[in-house]
Amino acid sequence: MFNRLIKFKNVINNTTLKGGLLTSKPNSCPHFTSNNNNSEIFNTVNRFYGSININGNKSVKEKKDINSSVSGNNNNNNNNNNNNNNNNNNNNNNNNNNNNNNDIQDCKVIYTSRSYRKSVENLPKGFSLQKVFDSSTGNARWLIEQETGNSVFVFPSFGSIVSWGVKEDSLNQVLNWLKAYESKSLPNRHVDRYRFKISSASNQSFEINKRPEEIIYLSKSERDQDLEKFSSSYAFAQSISLFPFEDRVQQLSETAEDISITGQISKFSKIEILRQLGEQLRLKSELNLSDINDTPEYFWENPEGESIYNAIRSHCEINKRIRVMNEKINLISNIYEVINDEQKHNHSIRLERIIIFLIAMEIFITLLSKYDDYSSKKKDQQQQQQQKQ
Repeated sequence: MFNRLIKFKNVINNTTLKGGLLTSKPNSCPHFTSNNNNSEIFNTVNRFYGSININGNKSVKEKKDINSSVSGNNNNNNNNNNNNNNNNNNNNNNNNNNNNNNDIQDCKVIYTSRSYRKSVENLPKGFSLQKVFDSSTGNARWLIEQETGNSVFVFPSFGSIVSWGVKEDSLNQVLNWLKAYESKSLPNRHVDRYRFKISSASNQSFEINKRPEEIIYLSKSERDQDLEKFSSSYAFAQSISLFPFEDRVQQLSETAEDISITGQISKFSKIEILRQLGEQLRLKSELNLSDINDTPEYFWENPEGESIYNAIRSHCEINKRIRVMNEKINLISNIYEVINDEQKHNHSIRLERIIIFLIAMEIFITLLSKYDDYSSKKKDQQQQQQQKQ
C-alpha cells in the first residue's frame, strides 16, 4: 500500500494520467477521479490523501476542519450542559419556592391597647397600605411588607394586630409605629400564636386542625388566601380581646373564693362592696355590648369569609368563653349581693340596738323623773305634817 502511495506521489506533477485525470489545487491535497473500474482504488487514495498531504504530515485544513467540528460539538455539549444546569437551577428555585410555600409559618396576634385612634397616619418603614376596610370592621387596615409580601392586619377597635409570616424585626417596627395611636395602653402585651401552611393542592380549601398539631391550612389561590387571612384575623382579634376580661374575672373570682373560705365579710366596707358590684356591672356591659359579639357587615357581602370567620370563632371558643365569663360574673355578683345583704342586716341590727338603747334610756329617764316627783311630793307632805304639829 505504501509503495502505491509513492508511485502516486511521483506522478503528481504530470498533467494527465492513463485511465484517469489528475486534478489538484496548490497547497492542497490531491484529488483523483476515474472514469473506469479503478474507482475503488482512487476512492481509497482520495480518502487517504484527505488525511495526509504530500509530505506525509497531517493536513492543516483538515485539522482545522476537524478542530472546528470538534470544538463545535464541544460548544454544543457545553451549551446543552449549561441549559441543563439552568433548567436544574430553575427546578431547584421552583422547588425552593414550593418548599417555602409549603413551610409552616407563624401567625402572631398581639394585643397592646384598648383601642387605636382611627385617624392613623403615615406607615411603618418597609410597609405599604393595601386596603382600608369599611367602618363595620372598625376601619381595619391591611399592610403589606414590601420585601416579602407578608401581611399585617391592624384592628383599631380592638387595639390589636395580626401578622402572617412577618419576622420579629419587622413586627416590632409596626408596634413602635402604633404606639403613637394607642388609647389606654395595656401594661403588658397579650400575645397569641398560631401556625399556618399554604396548601399545595389546588382543590384544598381553608381548614384548621386541632390534632395532632394546631395548624391553619390556607388555599393555594392568593385571592382566596387574602380573604381567609382577613376573616381569620378578625376572629383572632376578637379572641385576644377577651384576655383582659378573663384576667379581671379571675381576680374577682379569687376574691370571692377567699370570702367563701375564710367567711370573713366584716373586713369589707359598704363602699368597697358597692365598688365591687359597680365593677362587675361595668365588666358585664363591656363584655356583652362591645364589638366582640358582633359580626361585621363586611361578611354579609362576603359569605365565604363569614364561614371562615365563624369557623375561627368556634375554634377559639369565643361564644363559650363569653358565656362562661357571664356565668362567673353572675355568680360573683350573687356572692357580693349576699355580702351586701349581710352588711345591710348587720347595719339594721345595729340600728335596732341603738333604738332599743334609746328606748331604754328614755324609760330610765322617765322613771328617774317620776322618782324625783315622788320624792319631792313626799318631802312636801312631811313638811306640812311638821308644821301642823
